[in-house]
Amino acid sequence: MEKLQKGLDFLLEKYTDGKKAELISRDTVKVDNTEIPLLPWRCQRRFTELRDLVRQGRIEDVSVIRVSHIAKKGTPLATILRRELDICAFLLDSPAKVQHKVYGGEVACNMVAKLENGVVCTIEVAATLPATASPIDKHEIIARRGVACDRAVDTQVPQHSVYVFSEKGEEAYTDTDYELYGLSEEDTAVVRQAFLAAGDAVYAKSLCSAAEALGRADI
Repeated sequence: MEKLQKGLDFLLEKYTDGKKAELISRDTVKVDNTEIPLLPWRCQRRFTELRDLVRQGRIEDVSVIRVSHIAKKGTPLATILRRELDICAFLLDSPAKVQHKVYGGEVACNMVAKLENGVVCTIEVAATLPATASPIDKHEIIARRGVACDRAVDTQVPQHSVYVFSEKGEEAYTDTDYELYGLSEEDTAVVRQAFLAAGDAVYAKSLCSAAEALGRADI
């Protein structure tokens, strides 16, 4: 957390007049003695771009959102499901409610959810990857006119900007934020959202409302 807090302090010092905030965890930031829940995936560009496609009318009359996510072994399924359910709600600005779910032991789950606006979400998750592997996820919006996806059609695993092959093996790097150089996409999203929550009371309130809606979703 020290590296993330350092990034947050940098942004606050650069863009605010002495505002302070403390990252309690990847899920919570404390601002003025108030703890605010974080949903950092909402700050990842691939999801904001998908959301904009819908809001701008580039695709029309969405009927289904299809999600798949394979995480590392040991990752709690509830953690993955919470993330994916909120992403669905975020993409269409509509709260989600779980309709049905089937577990495959403690390592897999298939879920069907429905947004308040009537759109159906099918979510398939698993926690079966080795510790050295990167999580694999895919989000697809299917509409009457148009289809949108956060992965290229021929991509099976997430791609990186730079690959280095050495005696240590293969190493991959992707920097997505010039002010937070060196942080992963997920870490950058945590810091950026904590910064937004610290400086915008309306945004912080929206995060609290979204977190409350997740609590009522029956994950």
